[in-house]
Amino acid sequence: MLAQRQGLRVHTIIASAGEQGVDDPVGDAGHRRLAESHAAARTMGLPPPVCWHLADRQLRHSLPLIQRIEQALRVHQPRWLLLPALTEPHPDHQALALAGMAAAQRHQGISLLFYEVGAPTQPNTLVDITAVADLKWKALEAFASQEERH
Repeated sequence: MLAQRQGLRVHTIIASAGEQGVDDPVGDAGHRRLAESHAAARTMGLPPPVCWHLADRQLRHSLPLIQRIEQALRVHQPRWLLLPALTEPHPDHQALALAGMAAAQRHQGISLLFYEVGAPTQPNTLVDITAVADLKWKALEAFASQEERH
């Protein structure tokens, strides 16, 4: 949200719709978790995320995933690539982090930023989100299926 407010274009890519994470696909977005991601993006005033619909819990640090990320980097020409932290316990998050790092290495001029999802990490950068914190909390409420599990 802060990047967009500063005039930067924001693109969100979801590798998998998380179909293993809930039992009930719903709505036009195809799946409850994907619908929640779209709702969160709307709340934050961000463009709708793009979903690659890769198989949930099947991501691997592999050349096809690296190339897919590289293609997105060529199309969007980002300044920053945000990835799940390597400390994440979910195997898809780990694979995505490793493949994203490999893709960024091949595509010069990108800074990597890692975020925590389900496990704390050791931060080395602090971003003051006070200006958007209320919207962030509101957006997190969209992920009811995850809150039910945790």
